[in-house]
Amino acid sequence: MGAFEGKSVVVTGAATGIGEAAARRFAREGARVVVADIDGAGAKRVASDIGDSAVSTVVDVTDSRQVQAAVEVAVEAFGGLDIMVNNAGIAILAPIAELPDDDFARLVDVNLKGVFFGIKAAVPHLVARGGGAIVNTASSAGTNGMPMIGGYAATKAGVINMTKTAAVELRALGIRVNCVAPAFVVTSLSDNLMDGFEQASGGTPADEFFAANQGRLGEPEDVARIITHLAEDEGNWVTGHAYVIDGGFTASPM
Repeated sequence: MGAFEGKSVVVTGAATGIGEAAARRFAREGARVVVADIDGAGAKRVASDIGDSAVSTVVDVTDSRQVQAAVEVAVEAFGGLDIMVNNAGIAILAPIAELPDDDFARLVDVNLKGVFFGIKAAVPHLVARGGGAIVNTASSAGTNGMPMIGGYAATKAGVINMTKTAAVELRALGIRVNCVAPAFVVTSLSDNLMDGFEQASGGTPADEFFAANQGRLGEPEDVARIITHLAEDEGNWVTGHAYVIDGGFTASPM
């Protein structure tokens, strides 16, 4: 019997990368999963691969009504919601002084408001089940400075603080809130970030630099393992935690 047998989970940004790996891992452990993504075809592909324990839905996390609708899919398909994974995110690269206002607003809308909307949408349904877990995807970039990603890093720092605040506010309701803060993981999003690093460093190959400082580049499954760990019932005394997953990158000087 899997750790999530009988549990219902929504994962946003689940068509690719970390979200896809998390959705698949939850399903392997017995959960019923809503694969939610702005890429409807990608979400449908992942849900189809998982099988009968998954359904897909299209969600733009910048729209609170769509986030609420994604949660309702879980309630209607599976009878309720036990775990919410707010994973959807984007990266836009530029020095802070050159980052267009509209691009910064877009980062905030997706990376920070998307988590805010996800928490709000999930809470009533988690309460109805007697409690549950929320796991947000932040970034190790939210814990320190690095050129070219100031806007992105600011939103991820916001996710970390929102996670801690929500954990304090919701613990009396039996809801645990944690976040993962990965460094460079092999996804389409990190490809974009590594391109920015190479620009900022004057051409140092990003894959070589981060492999040297992290031991290796991360894989989506490295993060998915921690997401499921933070969501499972055995972690019922773990809340308000930002779990850095970076091969020791933030523990050593660059």
